Amino acid sequence: MKKQDSKRSTIIALILIFAIIISSLGIMVIYDLNNDREGKFKKNHEAFETVGKFIKYETGTKSPDAVLEYYVNGKEHTMEGRPLMTMEIGDEFIVLYDKNDPDESIFLEDRPVIPDKDTNQVNGYVTYIKNWKFDTEIDFKYSVGANEYKRVQFFPLDKTNELLKLKKLYDSKNTVVVIFPNYNPRRGFIDLRKIDAN
Repeated sequence: MKKQDSKRSTIIALILIFAIIISSLGIMVIYDLNNDREGKFKKNHEAFETVGKFIKYETGTKSPDAVLEYYVNGKEHTMEGRPLMTMEIGDEFIVLYDKNDPDESIFLEDRPVIPDKDTNQVNGYVTYIKNWKFDTEIDFKYSVGANEYKRVQFFPLDKTNELLKLKKLYDSKNTVVVIFPNYNPRRGFIDLRKIDAN
C-alpha cells in the first residue's frame, strides 16, 4: 500500500511540475507579444504597411526625435520615433499604420527599405554585433573613395541563417557587401543577398 501511495505521489508531483512549466511558457509568450512593438501594434490595430522616409530631427526635447513622413491614400502623414544611430536623411523604413486612423503609426527599425536603383557597392566590415530582445544590431564600416562611413543596421531575429553568416564573417574579419545610393554614399546597407561566409 505504501508503495502504491509513493507511486501516486510521484505521478502527482510530475504532473504539477509539468503544469508549472507549461504555465510559465504561456506567460513568456504573452510577455513577448506584449513587448514586441510590431506584434503589439498588429494586435491592437487594423494594421497596414507603407514606406516612411526620414526627413528631419525634431529638436526641443531632451533627445531629438526622428521625423518620418509617409502617405496613405495620397495624403501625407508624419510621425516621430526613436532615432537610430547613424540615421541619414532619406533613409526609408516600413511603417505600420492603423487603417481607421493613419496618424496612429510606428516605424520598424529592423525593416529598412534598401535602395535598388542608381546604386553602387563596396566591401565593408562588421565591427559589432549585439542581440537585443526582438532584433539584432549590426554595426559596420565601409569606404567610398577617401571617405570612411560607419552605419548601424537592425535585422529581425527570423533572419537566422543570414545572422549566423554575418557572425562568422565578423569572427573571421572577412568582408560584407555594402550597397548604397550613388547620390548619398552615407546611406549604406549590408546586402543580405550577397553574404558568403565560406
